Amino acid sequence: MTSDLIIEKMTATPLVYHEGTLTVRFKALYLLEATYTYAYYIYYNDTLIESNWYEPIGKEEVSIDYKPLHSGTYKLRLFLKKKMIR
Repeated sequence: MTSDLIIEKMTATPLVYHEGTLTVRFKALYLLEATYTYAYYIYYNDTLIESNWYEPIGKEEVSIDYKPLHSGTYKLRLFLKKKMIR
């Protein structure tokens, strides 16, 4: 049954370091009548150093910027949550 098939996507750039700032850009690709929120976590050497709880996201591209204080390994986890419009 094709009505059970839901395809949703999010585009994101790689996490890049440029002129002292780590940046990732992403955009939710709306394929359903829904609203979306996003959250992210930034890790330094596998330790959580910053988090941003769920915020509304529209159809625009969002940029997350972080200025690292130390050299090491940084990782970003990004989450997108959907709420159906009824």
